[in-house]
Amino acid sequence: GWSRLILESSGTLALDAELQPIVAISATIRGHGETLDAMVGAGMLRPGESLMARMAFGLLQRDGRNGGPPEINISVSIQNGWLYVGPVKLLRVAPIRWR
Repeated sequence: GWSRLILESSGTLALDAELQPIVAISATIRGHGETLDAMVGAGMLRPGESLMARMAFGLLQRDGRNGGPPEINISVSIQNGWLYVGPVKLLRVAPIRWR
């Protein structure tokens, strides 16, 4: 968990030929709305990008367990330097600079 973001997942992490991460996981995400707000506030996402993600996530979310916050069951991946949540290309991932 990070702030209001709760992520439960299982999947695979590997490194590509450039030693950059490749991630493929199945996840249940809660607190996605608040997290998008925080990312806009931190300058990580533009407001328009956040709006597009909200619309996509809104179509995918369902009521939370035991009356909890809404949740999304979705794939999360990192490939070619981008973080994807389902089909949404969300943000650029900084390359790892190995010593």
